[in-house]
Amino acid sequence: DGRNLIGRSADKPVDIDLIGQEPEERVWSSRQHAAVTLDRGQLVIEDLNSLNGTFVNRQRIHPGQGRVLKPGDVIQIGTVQLRVEV
Repeated sequence: DGRNLIGRSADKPVDIDLIGQEPEERVWSSRQHAAVTLDRGQLVIEDLNSLNGTFVNRQRIHPGQGRVLKPGDVIQIGTVQLRVEV
């Protein structure tokens, strides 16, 4: 429940740490890249003004605009893909 940060924990803590998930020579994720919030049974993702963007099903989501996620959606942050499961 609540807000969960996705990114790299180099400077600030995150809930979903992408360190080690991308090749060292091609790191595309920001330190605090996106947030996923579970509120009243609804899962919403928001880009936190990342440099390289956050994508859901290959469509870029704009910073500050939440997007409701559903089972089967694929979140892409840099080279990392996360699938939403029930």
